[in-house]
Amino acid sequence: MVRRTSLACALVHDPDVLFLDEPTVGLDPKLRATMWEGFRERRDDGALVVVSTHYLGEVSRCDRVLFLRDGATLALDTPEGFLARTGATDMEDAFLALLDEAARVEQPRTDATSVDGEVPAAGDVEGGAR
Repeated sequence: MVRRTSLACALVHDPDVLFLDEPTVGLDPKLRATMWEGFRERRDDGALVVVSTHYLGEVSRCDRVLFLRDGATLALDTPEGFLARTGATDMEDAFLALLDEAARVEQPRTDATSVDGEVPAAGDVEGGAR
């Protein structure tokens, strides 16, 4: 009830930009579907609707998806683009594939050579035991 009241308060002024943080958490599937229909209607009427969610099943309802990880942009695309790029069948698997891809790109240094080419003294290797 509180969530619906909060959404009603946000919509009553007919804003051009609408930021919704986890708007469907804890709602039953029927009410969730009704809310997403309302979000699309607002979009179709010209409003920008930005939704944050951890429920990856919902992101397929969005026009564009921005995945964030540790406060940084991991990827931006359409749901269809993510599925095609990763070969996944759902957005959760696509997100996990993107995380794996990012981890491969950001492999930590495996040798003991510092950035300036010097070999650090024992105990000075980053990430090593002290």
